Amino acid sequence: MKEKRLKGFFLFLVISLFLGVGCATTEKQILSTEMYEKYKTIQQLEESLMTAESNEVNVFAPRGFDSAKQLLNQSTDTLRQGMGDQATLTAEKGLSVLKRAESDAQKSKSLMWEVVKKREQARKAKAHSLFPDEYNSTEKMLIQATRHVEEGNTEKAKGMDPSLIKSYSALETKALKEGVLDVAKATFARPEMKDAENYAPKTFQQAKKELDVALSILQADPTQTKKANASAALASKLAEKANQIADITKMFERRDYSHEDIVLWYHEQLSHINEPFQGEIDFTQPNRVIVQTLTEKAGTCVKNLNDSQQVAANQQETIKKLRADLTNMNTRQTEIIQNLEREKEKALTQVSKKYELELSAQAKQQKLEDQKRIEINKKYSYVESLFGPNDAQVFRKVNDVLIAVHGFFFPVGEAEIRTVNFALLDKIIKAIKQFPNSAIEVSGHTDSTGSEEINLDLSRKRAQNVADFLTEVGNLPKEKIKATGYGEARPIASNETEEDRTKNLNTSVL
Repeated sequence: MKEKRLKGFFLFLVISLFLGVGCATTEKQILSTEMYEKYKTIQQLEESLMTAESNEVNVFAPRGFDSAKQLLNQSTDTLRQGMGDQATLTAEKGLSVLKRAESDAQKSKSLMWEVVKKREQARKAKAHSLFPDEYNSTEKMLIQATRHVEEGNTEKAKGMDPSLIKSYSALETKALKEGVLDVAKATFARPEMKDAENYAPKTFQQAKKELDVALSILQADPTQTKKANASAALASKLAEKANQIADITKMFERRDYSHEDIVLWYHEQLSHINEPFQGEIDFTQPNRVIVQTLTEKAGTCVKNLNDSQQVAANQQETIKKLRADLTNMNTRQTEIIQNLEREKEKALTQVSKKYELELSAQAKQQKLEDQKRIEINKKYSYVESLFGPNDAQVFRKVNDVLIAVHGFFFPVGEAEIRTVNFALLDKIIKAIKQFPNSAIEVSGHTDSTGSEEINLDLSRKRAQNVADFLTEVGNLPKEKIKATGYGEARPIASNETEEDRTKNLNTSVL
């Protein structure tokens, strides 16, 4: 009978989920941009440290400088490990620490200005090169004092000033004395200077007197290096002069020169001097006239030379002015280029910020979509867990969740829902409530046996009864539920075999 054939019934429930698919390349683009920015930050820290070291921040704010250097090493190691965000944060922290160190260094220099001045004088005298061990020992004491400044203990730092000033002053004096002694060793310690002392005692004693003056100046005031060096240079010059007098005198002795031979030798030297001026010297004239004539000739040459030098100087001044004009032009051109570069950098910065904001918005959107997808996956897993193998099968098709319910029971030819189906319907209601904003479609299906018209009508009634149950018992919005009966038009199996028809008769799909 047709009634018998119509007892098989199944429902097809479609829960439409509005799942969006985000851009798959966004995360990679953000990662690439962030890594590039972090690398620039690390580069900035590295360059700032180099500049700071050239400004001796490592001496006048050692603690902060060392901390910034450690942060640079940490940031580069972190970047190599692929932790870009952490690398940038570490580098930014390093820049902040270094900025504080530069401020502390200026504070140390201002607070210990006398020490700084003495240190500069010692370095100018090359104390750090001449006596590296003693100088480094004093530097360690200075670094200890500047650490106190960094810690805020300025009184303790100032308390070390006298010792530091004394140490640097002693190094400067020792270095300057070493310079004067070098001159003395180079001049007075030579073996031939003994003959100079014997053959030119007046000049030699003059030289020693100037050397003593240089040493006395440094002992009285170590800062008078210029004056001391001038006396030392004069001492060396006089010593060399004494040596030359000794050489000439010894030559006269070796050749057994008479007084006349000495005068003739002198005339010969004057003739050599006169050769560039052309003409001969009249040695019948008094010596003072000969000397005056040579002096006038030399003076004329000097005047001509000065005139030539003045012309050259004027030409150089003209060249200098032209170069200055050219430099000004280049400077102006450079300023124009720099202004253009700044405008370009400003424009690029604005574009970069806009791009970063867009990427940030995309990242947030992607994160929301990922969270939504994870939440839906959890809900889908929960829906799967509601039904046993004899109740239903749960499928997912694109953005829809499909529940094929094959555990429904309807008496032959009836559409009313029996209590035996309440437990299964309760599970269906729980499943639907996981997706409260979704559209619901309840569809009924039968096998192909019996009248097509009766099958269609009965499948519609049963689908509608299930929809009404979901609304009245499950408190689901009526406007979101649609009931459709398909009869035998869409069987779950092919109906070509007895086994397939049995599946269609005993299965309900929701």
